[in-house]
Amino acid sequence: MLYKAGGLENMLTYLTEFGNVGLQERPFGEVDALVLCQFSYLQFGQNRVQGNTSFTIFQEQNTESLFQNPWYADFNRKIWSLFAEGTRFGRMPLLFYEEESDDEQTKQFAAITIQLSEHVYFLIFRGTDDQLIGWKEDLYLGLSRPTRGQLAAVSYTKKVMMELKKKDARAAFYLGGHSKGGNFAVYAAMQLPDEWQEYILQIYSMDGPGFRPEIRAAGGYEAIREKIVKIVPESSIIGLILETEPERSKVIKSHSRGLLQHNPANWIIERGEFVETEKIHLGSRLFQQTFNTWLYSLTEEQILFFVDTLFGVLEKTESKTLSGLQENWQTYVPVIGKECLAFGPEELSRLGNMLRQLLQVLREQHNSFDD
Repeated sequence: MLYKAGGLENMLTYLTEFGNVGLQERPFGEVDALVLCQFSYLQFGQNRVQGNTSFTIFQEQNTESLFQNPWYADFNRKIWSLFAEGTRFGRMPLLFYEEESDDEQTKQFAAITIQLSEHVYFLIFRGTDDQLIGWKEDLYLGLSRPTRGQLAAVSYTKKVMMELKKKDARAAFYLGGHSKGGNFAVYAAMQLPDEWQEYILQIYSMDGPGFRPEIRAAGGYEAIREKIVKIVPESSIIGLILETEPERSKVIKSHSRGLLQHNPANWIIERGEFVETEKIHLGSRLFQQTFNTWLYSLTEEQILFFVDTLFGVLEKTESKTLSGLQENWQTYVPVIGKECLAFGPEELSRLGNMLRQLLQVLREQHNSFDD
Protein backbone atom coordinates (compact mmCIF):
# COMPACT_ATOMS: atom_id res chain seq x y z
CA MET A 1 0.00 0.00 0.00
CA LEU A 2 1.30 3.47 -0.89
CA TYR A 3 0.50 6.23 1.57
CA LYS A 4 -0.62 9.50 0.02
CA ALA A 5 -1.67 12.89 1.36
CA GLY A 6 -4.46 14.62 -0.51
CA GLY A 7 -3.99 12.21 -3.42
CA LEU A 8 -0.38 13.26 -3.88
CA GLU A 9 2.76 11.39 -2.90
CA ASN A 10 4.67 12.39 0.22
CA MET A 11 7.24 11.10 2.72
CA LEU A 12 5.18 8.05 3.59
CA THR A 13 5.02 7.06 -0.05
CA TYR A 14 8.78 7.47 -0.24
CA LEU A 15 9.29 5.14 2.72
CA THR A 16 7.00 2.46 1.30
CA GLU A 17 8.86 2.60 -2.01
CA PHE A 18 12.44 3.00 -0.81
CA GLY A 19 12.38 2.07 2.89
CA ASN A 20 14.06 -1.27 2.14
CA VAL A 21 16.55 0.10 -0.39
CA GLY A 22 20.05 0.51 1.05
CA LEU A 23 22.20 3.63 0.75
CA GLN A 24 24.63 1.82 -1.54
CA GLU A 25 21.87 1.15 -4.03
CA ARG A 26 20.19 4.55 -3.62
CA PRO A 27 22.61 7.19 -2.21
CA PHE A 28 21.54 9.54 0.55
CA GLY A 29 19.64 12.55 -0.81
CA GLU A 30 17.43 15.50 0.02
CA VAL A 31 14.27 13.48 0.65
CA ASP A 32 16.19 11.26 3.06
CA ALA A 33 17.28 14.41 4.89
CA LEU A 34 13.64 15.49 5.18
CA VAL A 35 12.65 12.08 6.56
CA LEU A 36 15.35 12.34 9.23
CA CYS A 37 14.31 15.90 10.09
CA GLN A 38 10.75 14.63 10.61
CA PHE A 39 12.16 11.75 12.68
CA SER A 40 13.59 14.30 15.13
CA TYR A 41 10.05 15.20 16.24
CA LEU A 42 9.77 11.81 17.95
CA GLN A 43 10.15 12.31 21.69
CA PHE A 44 12.50 9.62 22.99
CA GLY A 45 12.69 10.97 26.54
CA GLN A 46 11.49 7.73 28.19
CA ASN A 47 13.28 5.35 25.84
CA ARG A 48 16.79 3.92 25.84
CA VAL A 49 18.34 5.44 22.75
CA GLN A 50 22.15 5.52 22.90
CA GLY A 51 23.59 2.86 20.61
CA ASN A 52 20.20 1.29 19.88
CA THR A 53 18.60 1.24 16.46
CA SER A 54 15.06 2.24 15.61
CA PHE A 55 14.33 -1.41 14.85
CA THR A 56 15.42 -2.65 18.30
CA ILE A 57 13.51 0.13 20.05
CA PHE A 58 10.45 -0.66 17.93
CA GLN A 59 10.69 -4.36 18.83
CA GLU A 60 11.62 -4.15 22.51
CA GLN A 61 10.29 -0.93 24.03
CA ASN A 62 6.96 0.83 24.57
CA THR A 63 7.06 3.69 22.09
CA GLU A 64 3.70 5.38 22.57
CA SER A 65 5.42 8.26 24.37
CA LEU A 66 7.21 9.14 21.11
CA PHE A 67 4.01 10.73 19.78
CA GLN A 68 3.26 13.34 22.44
CA ASN A 69 3.26 16.20 19.93
CA PRO A 70 -0.42 16.33 18.82
CA TRP A 71 0.40 18.17 15.58
CA TYR A 72 2.32 15.27 14.07
CA ALA A 73 1.08 12.34 16.19
CA ASP A 74 -0.82 10.34 13.55
CA PHE A 75 1.67 11.09 10.80
CA ASN A 76 4.64 10.25 13.04
CA ARG A 77 3.14 6.90 14.02
CA LYS A 78 3.17 5.93 10.34
CA ILE A 79 6.65 7.41 9.83
CA TRP A 80 7.97 5.51 12.85
CA SER A 81 6.60 2.16 11.73
CA LEU A 82 7.93 2.45 8.17
CA PHE A 83 11.23 3.96 9.34
CA ALA A 84 11.95 1.41 12.08
CA GLU A 85 10.94 -1.71 10.17
CA GLY A 86 12.63 -0.75 6.91
CA THR A 87 16.25 -1.66 6.26
CA ARG A 88 17.20 1.74 4.80
CA PHE A 89 16.98 3.55 8.16
CA GLY A 90 15.85 1.02 10.78
CA ARG A 91 19.29 -0.49 11.45
CA MET A 92 21.12 2.83 11.79
CA PRO A 93 22.47 3.47 15.33
CA LEU A 94 20.86 6.33 17.25
CA LEU A 95 23.21 8.48 19.33
CA PHE A 96 23.36 11.49 21.65
CA TYR A 97 19.67 12.15 22.14
CA GLU A 98 19.07 15.35 24.11
CA GLU A 99 15.90 17.22 25.00
CA GLU A 100 15.44 20.28 27.22
CA SER A 101 12.69 22.83 27.79
CA ASP A 102 13.11 25.70 30.25
CA ASP A 103 10.39 28.34 30.64
CA GLU A 104 12.54 30.66 32.74
CA GLN A 105 15.34 30.74 30.16
CA THR A 106 12.96 30.74 27.18
CA LYS A 107 14.70 27.67 25.82
CA GLN A 108 13.46 24.69 23.86
CA PHE A 109 16.01 22.30 22.41
CA ALA A 110 16.10 18.72 21.17
CA ALA A 111 18.55 16.88 18.94
CA ILE A 112 19.57 13.38 17.95
CA THR A 113 22.43 11.95 15.88
CA ILE A 114 22.00 9.06 13.45
CA GLN A 115 24.90 7.07 12.03
CA LEU A 116 24.22 6.78 8.31
CA SER A 117 27.23 4.64 7.42
CA GLU A 118 30.61 3.63 8.81
CA HIS A 119 32.05 7.15 8.83
CA VAL A 120 29.04 9.44 8.20
CA TYR A 121 26.69 10.92 10.80
CA PHE A 122 23.63 13.18 10.67
CA LEU A 123 23.06 15.65 13.53
CA ILE A 124 19.36 16.54 13.51
CA PHE A 125 17.76 19.42 15.41
CA ARG A 126 14.05 19.40 16.23
CA GLY A 127 11.90 22.33 15.15
CA THR A 128 9.14 24.01 17.12
CA ASP A 129 6.45 21.74 18.47
CA ASP A 130 3.26 22.37 20.42
CA GLN A 131 4.87 24.04 23.44
CA LEU A 132 4.29 27.78 23.85
CA ILE A 133 7.83 28.26 25.14
CA GLY A 134 9.15 27.15 21.75
CA TRP A 135 7.06 29.74 19.97
CA LYS A 136 8.30 32.43 22.33
CA GLU A 137 11.88 31.44 21.52
CA ASP A 138 11.03 31.57 17.80
CA LEU A 139 10.11 35.25 18.16
CA TYR A 140 13.40 35.90 19.94
CA LEU A 141 15.13 34.96 16.67
CA GLY A 142 14.35 38.55 15.67
CA LEU A 143 16.90 39.82 18.21
CA SER A 144 20.53 40.55 17.36
CA ARG A 145 21.81 38.03 19.91
CA PRO A 146 21.55 34.24 19.87
CA THR A 147 18.75 32.41 21.62
CA ARG A 148 19.37 29.82 24.31
CA GLY A 149 18.38 27.11 21.86
CA GLN A 150 20.90 28.29 19.27
CA LEU A 151 23.65 28.25 21.89
CA ALA A 152 22.59 24.74 22.93
CA ALA A 153 22.85 23.66 19.28
CA VAL A 154 26.44 24.91 19.14
CA SER A 155 27.36 23.07 22.34
CA TYR A 156 25.67 19.89 21.14
CA THR A 157 27.42 19.99 17.76
CA LYS A 158 30.86 20.54 19.27
CA LYS A 159 30.35 17.76 21.81
CA VAL A 160 29.10 15.22 19.28
CA MET A 161 31.76 16.02 16.68
CA MET A 162 34.52 15.86 19.28
CA GLU A 163 33.33 12.52 20.66
CA LEU A 164 32.99 10.94 17.23
CA LYS A 165 36.25 12.33 15.83
CA LYS A 166 38.07 10.82 18.81
CA LYS A 167 36.81 7.39 17.79
CA ASP A 168 36.95 7.87 14.03
CA ALA A 169 39.35 10.31 12.39
CA ARG A 170 37.45 9.90 9.11
CA ALA A 171 34.08 10.92 10.59
CA ALA A 172 32.08 13.36 8.43
CA PHE A 173 28.82 15.07 9.23
CA TYR A 174 25.51 16.28 7.90
CA LEU A 175 23.56 18.79 9.97
CA GLY A 176 19.89 19.56 9.48
CA GLY A 177 16.46 20.31 10.79
CA HIS A 178 12.97 21.45 9.89
CA SER A 179 11.69 24.92 10.83
CA LYS A 180 13.61 26.27 13.84
CA GLY A 181 15.69 23.08 13.70
CA GLY A 182 17.05 24.19 10.32
CA ASN A 183 17.98 27.55 11.79
CA PHE A 184 19.76 25.78 14.66
CA ALA A 185 21.70 23.55 12.25
CA VAL A 186 22.98 26.50 10.21
CA TYR A 187 23.76 28.54 13.32
CA ALA A 188 25.73 25.68 14.89
CA ALA A 189 27.78 25.24 11.72
CA MET A 190 28.45 28.99 11.59
CA GLN A 191 29.95 28.94 15.06
CA LEU A 192 32.36 26.04 14.57
CA PRO A 193 36.13 26.58 14.25
CA ASP A 194 37.31 26.72 10.63
CA GLU A 195 38.90 23.29 10.70
CA TRP A 196 35.72 21.72 12.09
CA GLN A 197 33.61 23.28 9.36
CA GLU A 198 35.63 21.24 6.87
CA TYR A 199 34.20 18.03 8.38
CA ILE A 200 30.68 19.08 7.40
CA LEU A 201 29.30 17.62 4.17
CA GLN A 202 26.05 19.60 3.93
CA ILE A 203 23.60 21.50 6.11
CA TYR A 204 19.88 21.06 5.45
CA SER A 205 17.41 23.78 6.42
CA MET A 206 13.90 22.58 5.68
CA ASP A 207 11.83 25.78 5.56
CA GLY A 208 13.85 27.17 8.45
CA PRO A 209 13.99 30.91 9.21
CA GLY A 210 17.14 32.89 8.47
CA PHE A 211 19.19 35.30 10.56
CA ARG A 212 19.54 38.97 11.25
CA PRO A 213 22.57 40.47 9.44
CA GLU A 214 24.28 41.01 12.81
CA ILE A 215 24.05 37.30 13.62
CA ARG A 216 25.42 36.28 10.24
CA ALA A 217 28.27 38.78 10.47
CA ALA A 218 29.27 37.57 13.93
CA GLY A 219 29.55 33.93 12.79
CA GLY A 220 31.33 32.10 10.00
CA TYR A 221 28.35 32.12 7.65
CA GLU A 222 30.33 32.76 4.47
CA ALA A 223 32.57 29.78 5.18
CA ILE A 224 29.62 27.36 5.18
CA ARG A 225 27.30 29.22 2.79
CA GLU A 226 27.86 26.84 -0.15
CA LYS A 227 27.16 23.81 2.04
CA ILE A 228 23.68 25.01 2.97
CA VAL A 229 20.78 23.31 1.20
CA LYS A 230 17.64 25.27 1.95
CA ILE A 231 14.34 23.83 0.76
CA VAL A 232 11.09 25.79 0.95
CA PRO A 233 7.54 25.20 -0.32
CA GLU A 234 6.28 27.60 -2.97
CA SER A 235 4.12 29.59 -0.52
CA SER A 236 6.71 29.57 2.24
CA ILE A 237 6.15 31.87 5.22
CA ILE A 238 8.38 30.59 8.05
CA GLY A 239 11.33 29.89 5.78
CA LEU A 240 11.36 33.47 4.47
CA ILE A 241 11.50 35.15 7.88
CA LEU A 242 14.89 36.87 8.19
CA GLU A 243 15.94 35.27 4.91
CA THR A 244 18.26 37.51 2.89
CA GLU A 245 18.91 35.16 -0.04
CA PRO A 246 15.58 33.54 -0.98
CA GLU A 247 16.81 33.05 -4.52
CA ARG A 248 19.27 30.39 -3.28
CA SER A 249 16.51 28.17 -1.94
CA LYS A 250 15.16 25.13 -3.74
CA VAL A 251 11.43 25.77 -4.19
CA ILE A 252 9.16 22.74 -4.16
CA LYS A 253 5.47 21.96 -4.54
CA SER A 254 3.06 21.15 -1.75
CA HIS A 255 -0.51 19.88 -1.88
CA SER A 256 -1.63 22.43 0.75
CA ARG A 257 -1.81 26.23 0.76
CA GLY A 258 -0.49 29.13 2.80
CA LEU A 259 0.95 28.45 6.24
CA LEU A 260 -0.06 24.76 6.04
CA GLN A 261 2.73 24.32 3.49
CA HIS A 262 5.19 24.55 6.38
CA ASN A 263 4.13 21.03 7.40
CA PRO A 264 6.58 18.68 5.61
CA ALA A 265 3.92 15.95 5.54
CA ASN A 266 2.37 18.01 2.73
CA TRP A 267 5.48 18.27 0.55
CA ILE A 268 5.05 16.43 -2.73
CA ILE A 269 7.52 13.65 -3.52
CA GLU A 270 7.27 11.78 -6.81
CA ARG A 271 9.54 8.95 -7.92
CA GLY A 272 11.67 9.56 -4.83
CA GLU A 273 12.34 13.25 -5.47
CA PHE A 274 10.85 16.61 -4.57
CA VAL A 275 8.75 18.22 -7.28
CA GLU A 276 10.42 21.55 -7.97
CA THR A 277 8.76 24.74 -9.16
CA GLU A 278 10.33 27.86 -10.62
CA LYS A 279 9.85 30.46 -7.93
CA ILE A 280 8.29 31.45 -4.64
CA HIS A 281 4.74 32.80 -4.91
CA LEU A 282 4.30 36.57 -5.09
CA GLY A 283 2.33 36.68 -1.84
CA SER A 284 5.16 34.98 0.04
CA ARG A 285 7.72 37.37 -1.40
CA LEU A 286 5.55 40.33 -0.38
CA PHE A 287 5.30 38.89 3.12
CA GLN A 288 9.07 38.39 3.28
CA GLN A 289 9.90 41.94 2.31
CA THR A 290 7.15 43.47 4.47
CA PHE A 291 7.74 41.45 7.63
CA ASN A 292 11.53 41.62 7.47
CA THR A 293 11.56 45.36 6.75
CA TRP A 294 9.18 45.94 9.67
CA LEU A 295 11.25 43.73 11.97
CA TYR A 296 14.47 45.55 11.10
CA SER A 297 12.72 48.87 11.79
CA LEU A 298 12.04 47.85 15.40
CA THR A 299 14.49 48.34 18.22
CA GLU A 300 15.59 45.45 20.43
CA GLU A 301 13.54 46.97 23.22
CA GLN A 302 10.42 47.05 21.04
CA ILE A 303 10.80 43.39 20.03
CA LEU A 304 11.28 42.29 23.64
CA PHE A 305 8.29 44.37 24.73
CA PHE A 306 6.06 42.85 22.04
CA VAL A 307 7.11 39.24 22.73
CA ASP A 308 7.01 39.54 26.49
CA THR A 309 3.64 41.31 26.41
CA LEU A 310 2.10 38.71 24.10
CA PHE A 311 3.31 35.73 26.10
CA GLY A 312 2.64 37.49 29.39
CA VAL A 313 -1.02 37.50 28.39
CA LEU A 314 -0.95 33.86 27.25
CA GLU A 315 0.78 32.75 30.45
CA LYS A 316 -2.25 33.95 32.43
CA THR A 317 -4.21 31.08 30.89
CA GLU A 318 -1.74 28.63 32.50
CA SER A 319 -1.77 26.62 29.28
CA LYS A 320 1.62 25.27 28.23
CA THR A 321 0.68 24.35 24.67
CA LEU A 322 -1.03 25.80 21.62
CA SER A 323 -3.29 22.78 21.39
CA GLY A 324 -4.35 23.44 24.98
CA LEU A 325 -5.32 27.00 24.04
CA GLN A 326 -7.29 25.71 21.05
CA GLU A 327 -9.10 22.99 22.98
CA ASN A 328 -10.11 25.30 25.84
CA TRP A 329 -10.53 28.55 23.95
CA GLN A 330 -13.94 29.26 25.44
CA THR A 331 -12.35 29.28 28.89
CA TYR A 332 -9.27 31.23 27.88
CA VAL A 333 -10.80 34.00 25.73
CA PRO A 334 -12.25 35.83 28.76
CA VAL A 335 -8.88 35.52 30.55
CA ILE A 336 -7.00 36.94 27.56
CA GLY A 337 -9.61 39.68 27.12
CA LYS A 338 -9.32 40.70 30.75
CA GLU A 339 -5.53 40.97 30.49
CA CYS A 340 -5.72 43.06 27.32
CA LEU A 341 -8.26 45.43 28.87
CA ALA A 342 -5.84 45.92 31.75
CA PHE A 343 -3.20 47.46 29.47
CA GLY A 344 -2.23 50.94 30.59
CA PRO A 345 -1.82 54.02 28.37
CA GLU A 346 1.91 53.47 27.95
CA GLU A 347 1.51 49.84 26.81
CA LEU A 348 -1.26 50.77 24.38
CA SER A 349 0.84 53.61 22.98
CA ARG A 350 3.86 51.39 22.41
CA LEU A 351 1.79 48.68 20.74
CA GLY A 352 0.05 51.33 18.63
CA ASN A 353 3.40 52.72 17.45
CA MET A 354 4.53 49.26 16.37
CA LEU A 355 1.27 48.70 14.49
CA ARG A 356 1.64 52.06 12.71
CA GLN A 357 5.18 51.11 11.70
CA LEU A 358 3.89 47.85 10.26
CA LEU A 359 1.12 49.59 8.29
CA GLN A 360 3.62 52.11 6.90
CA VAL A 361 5.95 49.34 5.74
CA LEU A 362 3.01 47.44 4.25
CA ARG A 363 1.98 50.48 2.20
CA GLU A 364 5.53 51.05 0.98
CA GLN A 365 6.08 47.42 0.01
CA HIS A 366 2.68 47.22 -1.71
CA ASN A 367 3.52 50.31 -3.78
CA SER A 368 6.94 48.92 -4.71
CA PHE A 369 5.36 45.67 -5.96
CA ASP A 370 2.80 47.68 -7.94
CA ASP A 371 5.64 49.57 -9.61
